[in-house]
Amino acid sequence: MKKLIAILVCLLITIGVFAQNKLNTGLNIGYSSSTFVGHDIPGKGLASVSSALIGGYFRYGFNPRYAIQPELNFYAKGARINTVDNLYEYVYLGYLEIPVLFEMKFRNEKKLKPIIYAGPAIGINTNASGSRGYLTNVRKMDGSMIAGMGIEIWKLSFQVRYGLGLTRFDNSDQNLNLRNSTLSMLVGFNFVTKKEP
Repeated sequence: MKKLIAILVCLLITIGVFAQNKLNTGLNIGYSSSTFVGHDIPGKGLASVSSALIGGYFRYGFNPRYAIQPELNFYAKGARINTVDNLYEYVYLGYLEIPVLFEMKFRNEKKLKPIIYAGPAIGINTNASGSRGYLTNVRKMDGSMIAGMGIEIWKLSFQVRYGLGLTRFDNSDQNLNLRNSTLSMLVGFNFVTKKEP
């Protein structure tokens, strides 16, 4: 996993150097808090679990106000389950997530730019584990919608996002109605700042 992250970072930097007149590229780091939603909540209730988030993005600006931003992000989703015996079980689902976000700026100012984001995402499950060991009944693909807002200052961005799963991740015979729900806080850094169209 660490080697894959290093390769992706190098790829983003390389593309940014050779495509300065077309793309912005950058890195995201942050924190996520996840839980499950659905009709088949297990045990006596759920609490959220946290994870670090790291990833990268490309941004193509159509004009000074609108842009599209594909990303690659690594982080874990999951939940803490309060079982019948008041014992807590943890579930962690690792994902390589690929959002394609549409971006709109409220104002085109150099120093401070409020932004909103929205778009679909596909998650590829890379690992699944719980308090009792590895889990094998988790779907490999997870679809979701992401929406959020943030501000840009110089080459930095500060964002808050919410992601809601559109597909059930349970692949057992029970086919439980459970989906991921994630709140993320990110800090982004642009490698390249191109002149706005």
